Amino acid sequence: MDTSVDQDMTVTVEEYRPALKPAFEALNREWLERYFWIEPIDERLFADPEGQILDRGGAIFFVLEDGVPQGTCAMIPQAPGVYELAKMGVAEVAQGRGYGSRLMEAALGWARARQATHVVLNSASRLTAALGLYRKYGFRITRRGKHPDYERGDLGMTLRLNDADRFHQTVPAALAQLPTPNGERFTTLLEHGTLAVELYAPRGHDPQTPHTRDEIYVVAQGQGMFVYGDTRLPFGRGDMLFVPAGVVHRFEDFTDDLAVWVFFYGPEGGEQDPTDR
Repeated sequence: MDTSVDQDMTVTVEEYRPALKPAFEALNREWLERYFWIEPIDERLFADPEGQILDRGGAIFFVLEDGVPQGTCAMIPQAPGVYELAKMGVAEVAQGRGYGSRLMEAALGWARARQATHVVLNSASRLTAALGLYRKYGFRITRRGKHPDYERGDLGMTLRLNDADRFHQTVPAALAQLPTPNGERFTTLLEHGTLAVELYAPRGHDPQTPHTRDEIYVVAQGQGMFVYGDTRLPFGRGDMLFVPAGVVHRFEDFTDDLAVWVFFYGPEGGEQDPTDR
């Protein structure tokens, strides 16, 4: 395969226009049928990219060689400040020319211009080249397992667009990531050494079971009752709740806006209490 770009060739990245609609479908069908199969959600996007993507506040990009589309990707709004990078593919004959990077840079630049905080994507573990590109731009795996909409997807990845997000988290930005694509009501926001910081926002009931590490909850919003072993405690905004590893606990009778910061730390099995020595 020739991966070089003719020096006389004009390569551009452009946003969607109606004349490019067939290329959006053709370029995606090529790689989907090569590696997987077409699913119903794909057909909906191919049939109406304007209604399914653009009219919702998203965008579609194309990389063109002398006006011929050779790659495409879409940005689809998921929540305030959160976009999904989707339907990204480069024609087999044009791979190795850096077109995936050009599309990525256009899409991320577009998202940053709109003050986006996160970009998410769904992929598959067999797409090793694509995963390498995503990691190159800072995406990290945040989900493993079946996706609720795509049968073929077994990985979810997230990119935080502002490096300061590692040091500064807000409740609205974290809530915008929930529920996750597989329906989970928590999201991991920071990992540092043994420390893992999550935001947890159950709705209706709290299905959690005892955890294998010590944890601290800090209530960001909402109120209710906290079950700790055989004890029930009222809690409200700003309260701190400590739970040693292995202890049965859950939230009950809580308000619909409940959101708690969760701090896991230490070794599996929890740390030893000095008073028990």
